[in-house]
Formats: sequence, C-alpha cells, structure tokens
Amino acid sequence: MRAQMGVTLSALLPAAAIVLAYPLLAVLSPGLGTAHVLGVPLSLVILGGAIYPPIVLLGLWYVRRTERVERRFVELFRDRD
Repeated sequence: MRAQMGVTLSALLPAAAIVLAYPLLAVLSPGLGTAHVLGVPLSLVILGGAIYPPIVLLGLWYVRRTERVERRFVELFRDRD
C-alpha cells in the first residue's frame, strides 16, 4: 500500500502543478483571453497543447508504474508458496 501511495503522490503532485499553472498564467497575463494564434484563441492552444498532453502522458506513466507495483506484489506472494 505504501508503494501505491508513493506512485499516486508522484503522479498527483505534477498533475496538480500542471492544472494550477493555467489559472495562474491567466491571472498574471490578462491579455491571454483576447489573443489569437492562427484564428484560434490562445487559451485553447494552451489548453490543447500545453496542459492536456502532459496530463495524458502522466496518466500513462501512472498506469504503467502501478501495474509494475502490482506485479511485484503478486510475485512476492508467489514466492512464499
């Protein structure tokens, strides 16, 4: 359970930082809501290109890491038999 908690925290903290960075950026740069890139609002470009891909990659990493922890746990009990 401690290993699972460690994996969860190691994924949750960067995810929170990524998600909280956008509102902070919006507050610090009020012109963000009116700027456009190739006719697309800059805020959508930031959400689609700078926030969601890292969150998805972090989720994929989390699943792989969690599965590895579970495999080790199962192997530990198989070795006992």
